[in-house]
Amino acid sequence: MEEVKRIKKVKTFYDELVVLEELQIKTVLRLMKAKLLIETVAKGEEISKEKLTSDGNLNTIKSIN
Repeated sequence: MEEVKRIKKVKTFYDELVVLEELQIKTVLRLMKAKLLIETVAKGEEISKEKLTSDGNLNTIKSIN
């Protein structure tokens, strides 16, 4: 009986970790996009969707997910 309780707690803990990992990945992606936006503005370039999504670093992070 105790073993079943322990297994349920481990599964709950794992599920919570998965949710936190997903939130962390989304946050990192947002920060990277913000960095690209700031760099684009600082260079005086036109802001476009392509400039904010075509960076190799974003593709690297997305492939981890």
